[in-house]
Amino acid sequence: MDRSFLSKPEVIEASRRFVCIRLATYEHREEAELLKSIFIGRSGDLENSTFAILSPDGKRKLTRAGRSPSFAFFGSEQVAALEMASTMQRIADQYEAKATTPAAKLPLPLIENTRLALNIAACDSQALVVAFSSDDDRRRQLQERLRPLAWSDDFIGQFLYVSENRRAALKAVEGLQVKEGVVIVSPGLFGQSGRVLAQVPFDHEPKQLANALSYSAFAHQKTAKDTRSHTSRGRREGVDWKTLLPVTDPGRPPGRRR
Repeated sequence: MDRSFLSKPEVIEASRRFVCIRLATYEHREEAELLKSIFIGRSGDLENSTFAILSPDGKRKLTRAGRSPSFAFFGSEQVAALEMASTMQRIADQYEAKATTPAAKLPLPLIENTRLALNIAACDSQALVVAFSSDDDRRRQLQERLRPLAWSDDFIGQFLYVSENRRAALKAVEGLQVKEGVVIVSPGLFGQSGRVLAQVPFDHEPKQLANALSYSAFAHQKTAKDTRSHTSRGRREGVDWKTLLPVTDPGRPPGRRR
């Protein structure tokens, strides 16, 4: 899905006029129920991936729903992506924004917990930014410092984000040294470990955080995964991922996310 549609420049440009949501399928009960209300496939239950473009109230499907954009947009890879981009622009023209929120005031897009964030980062081949402190107020301060950077032209779409108050949640991350601060992690192949790309202590200079993000965006190596070989290697290495909800996708082993 990412290579065929979501990484195309035309689709990326069109997406700036939308609220784009990446849900976690079998890791959140409320999200799972929402996804089932949008699309039910041949299994008769929730499947691992769902795609749809919805009206602003989230109640009406504006395109055909399915497992991926290919359910709604047809033809060769390039033709289908261009059709998706033009459809998105046409839909956006029909719904004029009542107000525009400045990027600096948008909330930091946080994943629910570090365990899940590492896994999603590995799935999406993105680096993970962790705002880490056991003190709630200091952790919120770190999030506020990250917020305008996350939505800036330099870094938008480059990272995933999570807020963490337990050092134990980062025990699988190699190279962690700071007691609290911002840690930028390159996830392991199967999303159960990671290594530090950069770390910035809580009491940092103003430019340190932006510099760390710039370095990490350059240093993080994105890897394309072939589903079949990736799954086979995971089985050989005994990798096990327990989902919050039972996996109901046909052909996928029960209790495994990927």
